[in-house]
Formats: sequence, structure tokens, C-alpha cells
Amino acid sequence: MKRQSAFVVLVVCVLAFATPDTSYGMAKTINFLSAAGSKIADLFGKAKGAFSSCTNCESGYDGPKPPDSAGLPKWQMHPQGQAWTKYTLDAIDKEGLASLNPRDAKNYCPNWDKLTLEQRRQFWLVLVAKLSEIESSFRPTLSFQETKGRSRGTSSNGLLQMSVKQCSNLQTSADTYDSQKNLSCGVELMKRLITQTGEIGTGGNSGLCKNWQPFCDNPKHYVAQTRANKAAILRTTRAIPFCRIGYTEPALNPKPESNTTPAPATTEGAR
Repeated sequence: MKRQSAFVVLVVCVLAFATPDTSYGMAKTINFLSAAGSKIADLFGKAKGAFSSCTNCESGYDGPKPPDSAGLPKWQMHPQGQAWTKYTLDAIDKEGLASLNPRDAKNYCPNWDKLTLEQRRQFWLVLVAKLSEIESSFRPTLSFQETKGRSRGTSSNGLLQMSVKQCSNLQTSADTYDSQKNLSCGVELMKRLITQTGEIGTGGNSGLCKNWQPFCDNPKHYVAQTRANKAAILRTTRAIPFCRIGYTEPALNPKPESNTTPAPATTEGAR
């Protein structure tokens, strides 16, 4: 048993450190543990399937997050949050996501019609970050093997759980674990799906639901969890200050009046 245990440890170490991409190496390690879960459990006398779900292989982010009412991305306080915000905004600008006008946008942001382009840009940033929280708990190395539906057998990876070949920038598994490529592809796919269906996803299984189950209203699998996730997305986006009906821009601080008494006017030539 000691020899078997030592072999497992050796394989894990090789998988984790034999690649220059640390995130990809960690993901390969997680995948190995998932596939070998039953065997490892037997070796150590644990119940079979102890490592059957990669959701438990890597801890999710449990640090502070801004409240919904702040209108900020949920990863705002994550160590990598600022980088993720930049990647996402760059992708939103590249794809022109803020220029789209989905027919169900007011379901996600009741004040949608009065939003400026910059506010719509911020809306999408908040939505993408919330989706990432649900999909991966901000774990860039998370990998999930789809076991149900049309995606059965597909590996979904990274912050937005993207798969190889979904976008031109995701040609290998390593690409899907690259946060910039993952987020960029996610935004590109959002643009594609909204353009095709005309909606974000309301009242059925259209829009972004075609790739991300949290946007589905009539899920076939994981029904309770999907509905809870959809409610969480709506709660977050509807709470953005400028998404509330009646929102007005904060008034700029007026220039303070001077308390200095002006000097009396003088008459030219007076003695």
C-alpha cells in the first residue's frame, strides 16, 4: 500500500509541476484526481468517489465581496479581480456588447432604457462577474466534466467554464485555463448568442441559457440549483443603482460661495 500511495503522490507532483503554465498544471492535477478518485479512496480506506467531483478539489474564493447594491463586480476584492475587470471590459469593448439592446434587458435592469453606454458597459461587467462566481467560484483552474444533456462528455474549464474550440482563441485545454482568453471567449459568446436570439434569457431556455444553465428558466437538470442561480443573477443586476427605476445621477458638488467681501469700487482719478 505504501508503494501505491507513493506512486500516486509522484504522479500528482509530476502533473502539477511538469508544465510551464502553473494554472494548467494545477488543472491537470485536478483532472487526474477526479479520474483516479475511486482508486485513491480505496488506497486510503475512504469511501469510493471521495474525489469524484472536482468542485471539492480546489477551494473557492471565500474572501470579501461587495454587496449587490454597490453595483461592482463580485470579484472586486479578489487578488486577481482588477486584472479580470480589465480583461472583461476590454472584451466588452471589442465585441460591442454595450451597444446591444436585448428585448428582455429590462428584466435584468428595470431602468435599462435610460442607461448611458458607459452604464450598460458596467452592467455587463457586473453580470459576467456574477456568472463567474456561480460557474467557478472564481477558480481559474476549475474543470468540470459534463454528465448530462447535449454537452455530456465535454470538459468545461476556467472562470466561465468554457470549452476548447468554443472561440478561435481557445484551441487547447491550456487556453481555457487562461483567464484573459476565458473571459474574452465568454463575452464573445454572449454577443453571439444575444445577436442570434435577441435576448439575455427570460421565460424559456433561449439566449445565454444555450451555453450557461444559470440563465435557464425551464432547466431539465439540476432544477432547484439552476433556479436559485437565476434568482441570484437577477437579484445582483437589479440592485445596481442605475438599474433601479427612478435613478438619478448624483448631483455634482456646487462650487462653494466665497465668504470674502468684495472691495468697494474706486473712481478713476479720485483723490
